[in-house]
Amino acid sequence: MAYRTGFFDAIDGDRTYGAADMSHYYEGLISDGVLANFGRGCKVLANNDMSVSITPGKAYINGRYIQIDSNEVLILDQASSSLNRIDAIVLRFDNSQAVRDIVPTVKKGEPATNPAPPSIENTTEVKELCLAQVYIKALATSFTDASITDTRVNTNICGFVTGLITQVDTADLFIQWEYLYNSQYNQMKEWTNNYENKLTDWKTEQKTGFDEWFTTLTDQLNVNTYIEQYKNKFTTENNTFSFEIGVPEYEEGDIVDIYINNLHLNSDEYTLTSGEIALALGITTGQDVEVVVTKSKIGYQVKGAVALTNENS
Repeated sequence: MAYRTGFFDAIDGDRTYGAADMSHYYEGLISDGVLANFGRGCKVLANNDMSVSITPGKAYINGRYIQIDSNEVLILDQASSSLNRIDAIVLRFDNSQAVRDIVPTVKKGEPATNPAPPSIENTTEVKELCLAQVYIKALATSFTDASITDTRVNTNICGFVTGLITQVDTADLFIQWEYLYNSQYNQMKEWTNNYENKLTDWKTEQKTGFDEWFTTLTDQLNVNTYIEQYKNKFTTENNTFSFEIGVPEYEEGDIVDIYINNLHLNSDEYTLTSGEIALALGITTGQDVEVVVTKSKIGYQVKGAVALTNENS
């Protein structure tokens, strides 16, 4: 017979139908995929350990259905010690005599430095709907939702069923979304690299500028200095306890030595305030006084130059 019909009431058992006949009834009416508005749509969530939960939902595969009424927990194998891998969370339809069921399953990927997800099977007897892909890093003991890629929208390996006959073909949308995501990611990565390069260049430029400034400052501070002395000689004309230094070049901080009759005074024998010398003990008329001011000067001393001497009598 080149056609089939159904369903009609049986009379004395002349009409019998099996599961395949019921499945044929849905062909062309409901496409394979996850029902978007049933339950929580079979979304895969991380449990923050080495397991995932498939939320309540319903899916059709080859006219058969699976309905998940509460979170279905699947445990993933432990991570590799050195390589990464990608596991697939699938709804596996198996029409073989030994199985005849749809089972939520973890499809383990091959460990690799840059792993690829496992292939999704689609034959006359076995068909898988891939709900999500889970990236397992080497040595991982747990993972979060950030490691899960939701693939329900990809009609090449899963897809959503939104109603009778029509299934939303989101494969192109998924590819476009993935392209835009990768494009944005690459742009952000390029911006980050450019920023890091500019930051490195700026640091180098600032360091070079500082080094040049510091070298210049060091050169300026590393100047030649020389010592020059100025003398004021005079003879007292009356008894006195004080007298002026008498050296115009004197500045606070210069070294001052005082001699009376060629005898050097100790620092406790006088005080020096604003260019005036006050003696602890006074001196009488006719005493020879010599005040010597020693200065440190910046530059080069001219050959043959002599210290200036002011002599008063």
